Amino acid sequence: MAHPVHKDFTKILNFEMRLLEPLSSSFVEEDNSFDITGEAITYPGFIPHIGDEFFLEVGDGKIGEFKINNVTPTSYRQGKYHKVNFEILNYVTAQIVERLDAGTRDTVYFDKNVYVGEGDYVFIKENSYLQLHELKKRHKELIQFYVNKFYSEAWESFLRPDGIYDPYVVEFLRQRLSIRDSRRRPSQLYTRLADYHNSIWYLFTDSEYNQTLDGVNGTVHVNYLQADALSTDLNALINRYFLLLGEGNNQTSYVFSSHFYSENTPSMTPLEKIVHTYITKRTINVADALELISEYRTMSVDDQFYFIPILIELVVVSIDAIKN
Repeated sequence: MAHPVHKDFTKILNFEMRLLEPLSSSFVEEDNSFDITGEAITYPGFIPHIGDEFFLEVGDGKIGEFKINNVTPTSYRQGKYHKVNFEILNYVTAQIVERLDAGTRDTVYFDKNVYVGEGDYVFIKENSYLQLHELKKRHKELIQFYVNKFYSEAWESFLRPDGIYDPYVVEFLRQRLSIRDSRRRPSQLYTRLADYHNSIWYLFTDSEYNQTLDGVNGTVHVNYLQADALSTDLNALINRYFLLLGEGNNQTSYVFSSHFYSENTPSMTPLEKIVHTYITKRTINVADALELISEYRTMSVDDQFYFIPILIELVVVSIDAIKN
């Protein structure tokens, strides 16, 4: 047996193959043991090699250490996959695990939710795998928190803490949230929303290739929807206050500060910097994003209303970054 330092293994956790038939076992009289063999196919894109080892449960709570002894390349539709034959070497013991770990260079993870079945096979590094699971947990958590805190049953939509309706963030969330995310999906109460494409939210939902803030209106003012004989917005918004982009009475910067819209990077907040980098460069630092995402409960309620939807977007962007 070669000394462990001369081994150079890559450990793949959670990897799956599909058995073509149940494992075959035969009794070996010489040593009163069972010879266990099997045949399986791998996912398209993964290339196994003769000599590769893996663990597989064989029944009665036992786990076998198996070795691939034959590889047959084949094809299925337009994806390539491989058929492998394998045989048992030993039943797994602590010593076997220690030996293999001593020769392991890298540890990666297989995740069916990331695998797309086409092109090159991609495994997730250990740190990215942990980040991916944290992001998925945060995605569900953020949505549930936001719905519980800001959804108004009376309005059947999201409402700011001060009672003012924001049709832009509602439109963004209508496009981002599915029935699988929440059974309470917001209604768009302002049916004359014609300038959504000028809002910061548009850069996330519809403008995938836009890498500039040109055309984005960074200010809003409060308006009042007066009921009259020609009103078409016959819903909870009638005779209520709502936001409109652009100049007006009590004009304020929208979602982010004026430093963000003037692209004054040194004066931006950490959240503004990471969003600005994503919009202008389509890149994201997943670790930085996770750190910001984890702080949502410490925000003021006003910041939560606008920043949690941004954080939901950062989760989606970060997950895509890991997958790609």
